[in-house]
Amino acid sequence: MLRKKISILFLFFSIFFIKAAYSQREYNNILAMSDIHFNPFAICVDKNFKKKCSALIRELNESEVNNWKQIFEKYHENLSPSVSGEDTNYPLFESFLYGIKEITEKNSNIRFAVILGDFLGHHFIDNFKLYSQDKLDPKKIDFIKKTYQFLTNEIRSVIPAQIEIYPVIGNNDSYIDNYNVDNPKTSLFYNDLKNIWALNSEQIKNSDSFSSGGYYSAKTKIKGLSVVALNTNPFSKKATSKDKADINKIIEEQLIWLNVKLENAKNQKILIISHIPFGIDTYSSLNSLKKGGDPVLFWKDNPNLIEKPYLKILSNHFSSIAGILVAHTHFNSFQMIDNDLELFSLTVPSVSPIHKNNPGFQIFTLNDANIFMNSLSYVFGREEKKWKELYNFDELYESQTLYVGVQSLIGKWFKEPLVSDGKFINFYSMGNENTQVKNNWNYYICAADNNLNSENYKECLNSIY
Repeated sequence: MLRKKISILFLFFSIFFIKAAYSQREYNNILAMSDIHFNPFAICVDKNFKKKCSALIRELNESEVNNWKQIFEKYHENLSPSVSGEDTNYPLFESFLYGIKEITEKNSNIRFAVILGDFLGHHFIDNFKLYSQDKLDPKKIDFIKKTYQFLTNEIRSVIPAQIEIYPVIGNNDSYIDNYNVDNPKTSLFYNDLKNIWALNSEQIKNSDSFSSGGYYSAKTKIKGLSVVALNTNPFSKKATSKDKADINKIIEEQLIWLNVKLENAKNQKILIISHIPFGIDTYSSLNSLKKGGDPVLFWKDNPNLIEKPYLKILSNHFSSIAGILVAHTHFNSFQMIDNDLELFSLTVPSVSPIHKNNPGFQIFTLNDANIFMNSLSYVFGREEKKWKELYNFDELYESQTLYVGVQSLIGKWFKEPLVSDGKFINFYSMGNENTQVKNNWNYYICAADNNLNSENYKECLNSIY
């Protein structure tokens, strides 16, 4: 009798593990990173390193980019990774490289990677002028270009060659300034970046749309899935162009291009990736509303220019959209766009800890129908000085798919909108305490729901009280 029970148990576990192994083969993974905000000038902040800073910048300026790694190692020996409130210094970047190398070596199901913009640190150009004492444009542009080459080379070197990497342009990515829309008619920025990022994917190098506006599409190694990479800098409320690009024309051309890509999808699913999300900027809205102002949008206030055309494109082609990945806020979050059409965006956390979040990146899991099933969040553990898995969305919220999980969470929050969700707040800041979200919970849950314009957002806030 005992032997029979053991045999039955053995059969049960054999079937379980065979099923699990088979199921694992059906799933595909995407490595998602964002907001690296690399700061090569980090040591310059410390007055004790003044001579060291000058020597570092001089050597970087005078050296070929393939020598940069050795130069950084020489000047950062025994220095610690960036702490909360700082951008990514070389030790944190080096640790990040080791973390994604380890993950991609262990996970054979990663089919491609995305980097959702903001490669350069905050105030990058101002810091270059300050610490290099060189205000000439050619020197500045050469240094920025070499920084992109360095970051691209280093990331490419730790991710297996068969895994293509699809990056996007963020608001800090420019030859001129933060939120600047570089003029494709006069600036070399797009062509330079296209040639540098060809190391990530030859499909980028062959893209005409990248040269004209910094956006492109690519077929992935996941069957039936393509990527559409938008440049949302022109869409931003803060967008400007010191080199006189026609921003409205660039917006119009990109939206027409997006519509054509979705119309031609046919049997393909499309993953839309970009940097600046659509909808309410919660942090800025919170500050504005408390001073008697209005909610603040991430994108331009003119609804006929972007909001309405964009939403119409999404709603007309919702069945072709596999998902929408964004970044910019630095936090691990999501936003419902249209509940009825199951359209929502997922926000990828940043590597930079400048907003008092812990550094992080994610792995998304898709099933064979290209439905987003789960996400794993990895964080830099300061005590261990290594990257580790922090959250498994499915285990945390027991959801069948990410859409079901997002929908369930929003529904739960609005049943008791004044009771903050401590578990989610921890998830949001990648394990770091965030009293601002806790103390202003209603502002955040109204932004997570499909309140995409100022009027709807204010109605949501008013309905809670």
